[in-house]
Amino acid sequence: MPKRNISKEKSAFDKWFIENYSRLKESVSLMSLFDEDAFHEVYLVVISSKELKSGLSDYRKVFLTTYKTISRRSINECYTICHPDELFFTLLPDTEVEEAPQRDFSGLARTIRSFIHNTFSATQEAIWQMRLQGYSLQDTADSFGMSRQQVVDNVNTIASRTSKQFAYAM
Repeated sequence: MPKRNISKEKSAFDKWFIENYSRLKESVSLMSLFDEDAFHEVYLVVISSKELKSGLSDYRKVFLTTYKTISRRSINECYTICHPDELFFTLLPDTEVEEAPQRDFSGLARTIRSFIHNTFSATQEAIWQMRLQGYSLQDTADSFGMSRQQVVDNVNTIASRTSKQFAYAM
């Protein structure tokens, strides 16, 4: 039985839409700039809506409200997408000259490596190096005969103490 009600609701809306198609287009075009795609999308949204009631006498209000929502979304999408012409790129200033020179962090990297070498045990440093080289936690744990959690704890200890030490270095 519920399928019949749905089909009755849809057929009632279809009939109403066909009868009022021209008047709806006219009303919408008087309210704002007419968007044909949004207009037909509204039909699809309303007809597939679960809230469509067969006893609903004001299909017009539902349709126009839904149109406003969908057309606003369409307008917002149009404003977010920009397609500048070639003149725009010609008038852009040359940014190569204005860019700040890149800082060389190789000295900082050497200092951090030295800190890790002087602060932590050789095993912890080796664990850290294996993780930096991309070895998995399990492979690293197997290499040192440790549990996976011990490797995680060592890596977290080194990372936290190092980041505290060099928090303001950059």
